[in-house]
Amino acid sequence: MKAKPVRRKKVRIDAVSIIERLRTSTECESDAALCRLLGVDTGVLSNWKRRGTIDINLVLSKCVDVDYNYILTGKKPQQIASEGKTKDQLEIEKALVETCGKFLGQQEMAAQIAEKYGELCKDFGALREQIKQVEAENERLRQPTQSAKAGMSTAYLRSPAVPGG
Repeated sequence: MKAKPVRRKKVRIDAVSIIERLRTSTECESDAALCRLLGVDTGVLSNWKRRGTIDINLVLSKCVDVDYNYILTGKKPQQIASEGKTKDQLEIEKALVETCGKFLGQQEMAAQIAEKYGELCKDFGALREQIKQVEAENERLRQPTQSAKAGMSTAYLRSPAVPGG
């Protein structure tokens, strides 16, 4: 059995608007410049406008750096994303984005605080160690050495008698 040939269904579109958006997006100043870009005669472009059809495969192959949604629908990405949403839904999304931004800012601040706290803990530990060393030195200085004690006891024994006593 032979396969049936595929019939393309022709859809009537606003070809004039699509061609105008295509011209704007490709920065072509005239229909002739757009025709040169697409590699077609100006008559072809006129036929597309008159018939309300476009060779979309040709357009897609020649115009790779354009926003196809905008070319075909006239809607920019932001309009497409918000389409069908209520005003309340859009406000909630906006508030959610703002809240997330604030939260991320708070996370960054918390990380900075944690880092500073770690530095302070290290400094505090070093200060504690220095205090221990100073206290140990004070304690050592308060206690007379064995030779000093021995010298004091003999000096006490040798001290002259108190006169009149």
